[in-house]
Amino acid sequence: QTRAVLENARAVLDAAGLSFPHVVSARVFLPDLKDFAEFNRVYREVVGPDRPARATVGANLTSPAYNVEITFVASAATRQSIDADPVHSPNLTPAVRVGNTLFVSGLLAEGEAATGDPGGQTRDILRKLDALLGKAGFARTDGRDLRVYVPDEEAAKGAMAECRAAFGAKV
Repeated sequence: QTRAVLENARAVLDAAGLSFPHVVSARVFLPDLKDFAEFNRVYREVVGPDRPARATVGANLTSPAYNVEITFVASAATRQSIDADPVHSPNLTPAVRVGNTLFVSGLLAEGEAATGDPGGQTRDILRKLDALLGKAGFARTDGRDLRVYVPDEEAAKGAMAECRAAFGAKV
């Protein structure tokens, strides 16, 4: 199914006079995260080396028959890859700048922060976000769309408190 979804995307891109190097952002939904490694293998093969910023989420889809859903944003403008991490991901670009817009990949807490409470995880993610924003010449105040995926309502409360502290009450 991953290959079929990506080939359908290729056809849409072709119709617009674009190709996978023009894709600047992707959001992937997988109902079974056991498929993640195989998804990544096919994704790398089809998308190629100019990978977009990407978030991958475990989520039920509209039908149990579907094993993968991907949304894409593509742009014909010149793209600039932004990476503030010395260990490069083989599956995504941490951030992609197109003109005055920055697309940032889904960020996860790392190290001890990854095993901590949702607030601590969110603080670590915001630290990583700040590094990417700074490297790209942006600031938190430039943000227009923030999505936080959490496993339950209690985690949402901790993440929301940190996001409000970081971005203000409008979050």
